[in-house]
Amino acid sequence: MHTLETLELALDFAVRKGYRIRQEWLDGCPGGACVVKGQKWLFLDPSQNAAEQLELVLDAYRADPELRAEDSPRLIRRLLAKPSRSSAAVAAPSGGG
Repeated sequence: MHTLETLELALDFAVRKGYRIRQEWLDGCPGGACVVKGQKWLFLDPSQNAAEQLELVLDAYRADPELRAEDSPRLIRRLLAKPSRSSAAVAAPSGGG
């Protein structure tokens, strides 16, 4: 499955679990999941490519047990089993000495 199709699958399931999706130019600010007045939101910047947007959505899945449920799409569960790019970047050792 292509990245764009995977993103659409992940977003569709998030909507079914009560998330609202907003695509907005965020001018370099990171998007992601948040709760506003009790409503779960996913903010995505259309200037980011599909892989970057998918990583933000997967981060939301990792943080929300409802999205990690057994009824989530199998492909998404497989992707969640892999370490996230964002946490891998944080965990990478520095080259300084």
